[in-house]
Amino acid sequence: MMVGLIWIIWLFNQILILVILMNFLIAIIAQSFEEMMSRKTINKYSQRAEMNKECRLNLFSFGLAPKVECITIQADNSVNESNEWQGFVHAIKKTLKFEMSLLKDKLNNMSSHQTDFKNTIEKRLESMETRIEKNNEA
Repeated sequence: MMVGLIWIIWLFNQILILVILMNFLIAIIAQSFEEMMSRKTINKYSQRAEMNKECRLNLFSFGLAPKVECITIQADNSVNESNEWQGFVHAIKKTLKFEMSLLKDKLNNMSSHQTDFKNTIEKRLESMETRIEKNNEA
């Protein structure tokens, strides 16, 4: 009886470990896919620029290149391999930027209310001062 229970616990443990490891594998693949999709446009244009450069060199070697003067600048778009949590950090930054914009809007709204309140108080003070001046004149 005890041996059967040990085998059942071992089998349950193996299934649980398999599920956890598969979940980990799916998370790694999803993160890699997210990184590739975020760099899709950069890679597309850098590949096109490389093809244009090769075509220009081939045409130049045959003497068929048109006279075009242009400057090309290559940006450093290398991927930092040590940054494992790029997607996670990007999501946090996006959330923080959104929250900061909400806070800025609230502060601007509060400052406009303070300005309105200040103007109202100043108007009341002016009206009180005019009433006091009228009472002093009478």
